[in-house]
Amino acid sequence: MSHKPLVTRRGFFGAGLGALATALGASLLGRATRAKDALPSMQEHETGHDHGGMLLVGSVDHVRNGFDPLQLLVDWDYGKVSTLPNGQTLREYFIDARDVEIEIAPGIFFPAWTYNGRVPGPTIRCTEGDRIRIHFRNYGTHPHTIHFHGVHPF
Repeated sequence: MSHKPLVTRRGFFGAGLGALATALGASLLGRATRAKDALPSMQEHETGHDHGGMLLVGSVDHVRNGFDPLQLLVDWDYGKVSTLPNGQTLREYFIDARDVEIEIAPGIFFPAWTYNGRVPGPTIRCTEGDRIRIHFRNYGTHPHTIHFHGVHPF
């Protein structure tokens, strides 16, 4: 007779207990990483005078940053498309690097290297066999290189 476990991993996550564990862990981590002077005593915490134990209150101003990080998940750059004399498709991409201070969490700003005004830079898309031309302009204060992912000849 085989023994069937009462709770499988699939059942555990399917029941939403994984999400609960994640939320609990994040809450505990947030409390553990607060500065000591942010919460003078445990008694103050128990009275709820510290914004519910959350370190960060508010939201990030995506308009000020110049990009919405969730939009980057579906925003592809297919380049400026033209046809070469031999009939091959040419895709030209324009990438500008700049030093910009962005808000990474409510009220927390970070000096970042942006590419076309965002972090990470654009996701360029093309079709196998296309000729690719990258126009890279560095307006930043540091030298930069470009690292391409995917299969391509050097």
